[in-house]
Formats: sequence, structure tokens, C-alpha cells
Amino acid sequence: MIAGIKLTAENCYLAVLGDDLETYEFEKNIDLVESLPDVDVVAIDTAWKLSHNVAQDEEELIDKGFSFVPAEMEPELVKRAEHLVNLLKHRGFDCDFIRFDPIISSEELSVHSEAALRSLGLDVSDISSSGEFDAVLGAVTARFYQEDQFEDMGVVVPKSLKG
Repeated sequence: MIAGIKLTAENCYLAVLGDDLETYEFEKNIDLVESLPDVDVVAIDTAWKLSHNVAQDEEELIDKGFSFVPAEMEPELVKRAEHLVNLLKHRGFDCDFIRFDPIISSEELSVHSEAALRSLGLDVSDISSSGEFDAVLGAVTARFYQEDQFEDMGVVVPKSLKG
């Protein structure tokens, strides 16, 4: 089982992908942590720590033509992500944590709508917001990571489905 998380200042959105796809919305990190089942990979849409290496990786993404918001531009979300990862580790989650970007994953996988998610075999009837849609993109990215179909540039970039 894998998960994707979209963080905002107000809410966090969770998509859990196992046999079925389930999506959730929470205000507090602790509520998300208490609801998350045991997973192998958690994809989060922001960095959970700032480092010089991440900045270099982000420059590489820009050089390759990817458009995204660098972590240093979102210090409050980085703090929230750091808190979330620490909570998960404290609760005993022994999983891989990866960073994804919904825009990059959407472009690489040509997934811009619920219809495109359906074409990947996902039941999208549970998606009720753009935050949940982005969390699902995170879960899909986590699946590509799990299947070793990605490039790690500080942000996990799934292998393109564009011919």
C-alpha cells in the first residue's frame, strides 16, 4: 500500500492506494497520521527539510525545463511537512518518504483530469477537490517509485508515459 499527501497551509489531503483508492482531507497533521494505514511509500508534495543538495537538485529540474515551486519559497509548508514526517516516524512508520510535485507528475504522466486517472485503472469517485486530486498524483508517483520507474532529482519524477 502507498500514499500521496498534498499539504496546504490550512489542510492536508491524503490518497491511499492499495486494492482501492481512498482519499481524505484533514486540518491537522496528527489526524492524518492517526488515519494512515501501514504503507510502504509516502509521497509528499513539499520538502521536509531544506538542504544545499535539494537546492542543487531543484536547479537541475529547472535546467531540464520543469516548472515547480522551490522549497525555499514555501518555508511554512516545509515546517508542516517536517512535523508530519517526524510524527509518522515517531508512530513507527517504517516506509520510504519521497518528494513529488503534482505539476511535474501530471506533465510526465499526461494526467490532467479524472478521466486520465480512470485510464490508469483508478476509481476516482472518491475525489472531491483539487487537493485530493494532487494527493492521488502523489500516490501514483509513489507507485512509479515503488516499481523503480522514476528519476530522483530531489523530486521524484516518474518515467514519462508520453510516447
